[in-house]
Amino acid sequence: MQVVILDTNVLLDLFVLQELIKGKLKALATPLALEGFADVIARPLFSLNEVE
Repeated sequence: MQVVILDTNVLLDLFVLQELIKGKLKALATPLALEGFADVIARPLFSLNEVE
């Protein structure tokens, strides 16, 4: 099992994610933000491929 350290920003992100899942918030993102996200998660550190 890997250990991670959660800083304040990560904890706030988790809180917002929970609210999104509950349907209490609506998320909006620009195409540029989505491109940046896709670039980051495509890096070897995340070991993701197009199917995932």
